[in-house]
Parts: sequence; structure tokens; C-alpha cells
Amino acid sequence: MQEGPRLNLTTKSSHTERAVSGEKMQATSEKFEKMVRYAGLAGFITVASYVGKETHLNYQTTLANEAHVVNALSAEEFEEYTNIKDSLKNQFGEPMIAALVTSDRMAVEKPESEKTTPVFEGFENESALGEMANIYFYPDFAFTESFGMYPEGWLNGEISKVIIKDGNEARQDGGNVVSGLYYSNNSSVIIYDASKRFADPATFPMAIFHEYMRHTFAHEAGHANDWESKNDLTLLERAQFLQRVTERMMSKDAYSDKSLAGGLDYWRSFDDDSGEGARSMAKEYWAEICAAYFTEAERFKEQYPEDFALVQEMITRTDNDFDIFDPERGAFDPKTGLPRDKWLADVQELRKNTFSKAF
Repeated sequence: MQEGPRLNLTTKSSHTERAVSGEKMQATSEKFEKMVRYAGLAGFITVASYVGKETHLNYQTTLANEAHVVNALSAEEFEEYTNIKDSLKNQFGEPMIAALVTSDRMAVEKPESEKTTPVFEGFENESALGEMANIYFYPDFAFTESFGMYPEGWLNGEISKVIIKDGNEARQDGGNVVSGLYYSNNSSVIIYDASKRFADPATFPMAIFHEYMRHTFAHEAGHANDWESKNDLTLLERAQFLQRVTERMMSKDAYSDKSLAGGLDYWRSFDDDSGEGARSMAKEYWAEICAAYFTEAERFKEQYPEDFALVQEMITRTDNDFDIFDPERGAFDPKTGLPRDKWLADVQELRKNTFSKAF
């Protein structure tokens, strides 16, 4: 299958340039209704009357999105974007295109003050997972870019909170109890207490605990770094990104984990022959290959080299030095998946020094 256009991964996006574009947005929006619209953006809009507040808001959002496309793309980029957009529209429908443009517009308008490092909630609770997370996992170091655990720009500025919640609160998703959730409206990750799924939480194996925590968090962090959520992508890059993931998802050698009953792949369970279902499939496919990249890199690269390369491309976009195979990187031994003794010792020493300096 022909590979889609690759992202320009050699340089970081210019937040300054995008901020300048955002400053011009308001003026452009005000005069946009008087402009001759670019053919192919979203068609000509005819509004005879407003029917309620929702219609008015939808109309205003559409106008804002059209104005944003005009500002965001050069003539050359617009031509490429239009070709990709038409292909994606056939696959996912018009709502996906609107979501791409809205995501890019909101990213441009997002204040830098909102792009912070994650904070942690619920790790100190009395559940088995919460206690182990607080004592053994050191979330303030493991769920960060410290110690090379995650690449630069993967968590900071993309995830605001990481929250442990009681497993009884986990919602059913197609008959499956979800392990975690990512909320794009506030950039937060929820991890549900897995100990409730075991008959005897007192004997909840540490190896299973760490595997669960690592996979769940890596999956949800993948959502925070997709074409709709990641802050530092351009509009053209978002479209290119989604096209690449779609091609991999539709390929004969697509990633497969057969994790559900009957050997069904988790990401395929969202297929309902609708555009929205295809959208969910693509998002879950990306999140799953991100989880595989961070938790079982060697096997993943060997069995799914193109998916591995796709995740690697997105990572090197903001962190060209990140090496998932560095034996000294991060908190976990790549062979066993358990925390490294040296990492635990380093973190304990760091925490002790930090605590002692506070008094």
C-alpha cells in the first residue's frame, strides 16, 4: 500500500508563529462573511434563519473553522490538505474534518499557562492499587518525563492530571470494563483500580500491577498525543497524521492484540460501519500501538515495524534523543517490566533529599 505523506519531523512546530496566527484570527473572523470563500473548505453556507442557540453556535463554529483554515495554511499546504481532507471525509465523514480544524484552532488559542506538567490525585487512597501506586510506583517520577521514562513533550503540556479512581466507578464500554479514560476537555487521565478485578487483592501480584499501570497509562497518554489532542501540531500535520494511522489500521499487517473474547482486537470492537465508529477505531488503534511501543518495544518492533516507526516519528518530532531501547532509560527493566532497583534507589534518595531540605 502506498504510504501517505510523512510529517515533517525534523523540526519542532513554532509556537510563536502559531500564536501570531491566533492573534490574527479574531480580525479575520469578523470580516470573513464578506470574503469569497475558498472553494472546497466546507462549501458555501446559507443560513436563512437561526433555530435556537445550538444552530447559532454551530454556524459560528463553522465560520471560525473556515477562517482558521484560511490563516493556518499556505497556498501549497492548502492544496495538499484539501486532497487529504477529501480522502478522510470519505472514510470518516464531515464531523471528523470539523474535529480536526476545531482541535487545531483550540490548540492555537490555548494559553501557554495551561500547558503544565501532570499533577496526581488518588494515589494515596486505601485501595490496593492506590497504596501500591503511592509506595512502589512513585507516580510523581514514573508518570513524568524524568529519568527518560517518557519523551520530552509527550506528557508535559499534554496531560494536566493523572487520577486513580475506585474500580467500581469504571464504566462499561461495549460489555468491557474500561481500565482507564482520557478526557480531552481537561486533558486528564483516569486509571481505575484494577485490584477489584482479582479475587484476593491482598495477593495482587506486583508484576501484574506494574504491567497494568504501564499499559493503561501509555494507552491513555497516546490519546493525549493524537491528531485531535496534541497541542503542537499544525492543521496539515494533523491531517497527515490521521491519514498515516488510517492506512496502518486498514493494512493487512495491522497491529493485533486479540485481547478481547473470541480473539477480537480491542480497537476493532468499535467498528459499527459508521463514520463515528471509524473515528473511534483510529483513535484506539493509535493508543494501542503507543501502549505496545512503551511496554513491549522489542516484540512490537519485530512484529509491527511500520507501526513502531510511526510512533517513533511522532516522538522524535519533539524529542530526537529519546531511545526506547536504552537499557538505562526510565523506571522499568525492559525484560521483566518491573521497576529497576537503581531507579528505586535514585528516586528514594531524591525524595529523601527533597524532604530533608523542606525542614
